[in-house]
Amino acid sequence: SNFFVAGYYRENPEVYDTFLSEFPLCYGYWKKYADHEGRLGTHESVIAVYERAVQAVTYSVDIWTHYCSYVISKQEDSNNVRRYTRQILIVFAVTWFLQLLIGRHEIVF
Repeated sequence: SNFFVAGYYRENPEVYDTFLSEFPLCYGYWKKYADHEGRLGTHESVIAVYERAVQAVTYSVDIWTHYCSYVISKQEDSNNVRRYTRQILIVFAVTWFLQLLIGRHEIVF
């Protein structure tokens, strides 16, 4: 199954774009998309996918963690690493604050 998907992706790179345009909050597929770009594309294409992912699912701690891990693994410029680290800290803080607020006031959506 993974072989088929990888082969299909090579022939049809728009598969992820099409899916994620319909379901942008599926952060796991953004990660899969970035992984595929890492295997089949360039460093710049991986960064582009992660940049789109964090725009689509800004408050996903998971996608920010993957993005930061990727950047650190590639030993990017330390200014970039600091920028990503600051952003993920903001996401963590906002997520924690919202959970606290919702729990304290028993907000139901």
